[in-house]
Amino acid sequence: MISGADIMVKCLENEGISVIFGYPGAAICPFFDSLYDSKIRTVLVRQEQNAAHAASGYARASSKVGVCVATSGPGATNLITGIATAYMDSIPIVAITCNVGVPLLGKDSFQEIDITGITMPITKYNFIVKNVNDLAKTIRKAFEIRKTAKLSQPALEVLTIIAYYQPTTRAYVDQVRGVDSSYTVGLLLERGLIEECGRLQVPGRPRLYRTTKKFLRDFHLGSLEELPEMPGLEADGQLRMTDDGTILDPGSLAAKEEAPLTNEEH
Repeated sequence: MISGADIMVKCLENEGISVIFGYPGAAICPFFDSLYDSKIRTVLVRQEQNAAHAASGYARASSKVGVCVATSGPGATNLITGIATAYMDSIPIVAITCNVGVPLLGKDSFQEIDITGITMPITKYNFIVKNVNDLAKTIRKAFEIRKTAKLSQPALEVLTIIAYYQPTTRAYVDQVRGVDSSYTVGLLLERGLIEECGRLQVPGRPRLYRTTKKFLRDFHLGSLEELPEMPGLEADGQLRMTDDGTILDPGSLAAKEEAPLTNEEH
């Protein structure tokens, strides 16, 4: 009979996970034991918070899901800051923790903590699995959420730039403040909304991108000619943005400049 720990490892392998970041503890030790015979590489950190931040950094750099693992109680709570950081930046990570046995839940047991309740405001979804028969489908759902979740506002802004500046380069993408362009472009490529269409013949040879037919279908457009007028598009081909990355409407800026001065302004 396959154990719950073996199920977890098999599910991670099926999701294409090749590396995880974590720190073992008593409750999670069976999972780490099952990893011994797996091809998944385990990066042992010095503290659980490092695991969450490392998983977040891995996701940003690779455009893959970052996975962090911790034990019950203080091990789980040490992941909070890293989980919150990834959540606020729309970075996909899956955090796996253990808890006390089901008969001990809610009884103030040693190292028992309501980690599901604690992380509810800073996760897209979280789960507590009380039946081993639900373990595999719960892990699959955690990874499926990442593939079907709505695009974050920064990702939508990057997609908008590429749609209006076809083909475009990272020079335009990097104008969106607060965006990890490597991760965001990788996410849009994975979703099939953009595709690479060449490189500029200049030093560094930056990549060129264009939107795909899937982009037109998903946004209910017959062609790119149906795109509305781009806010922030100036005659010099540059975007006008505020410090927080909001695209400015040049029409409203022009109106403000032409407005007559009031007595107070004189």
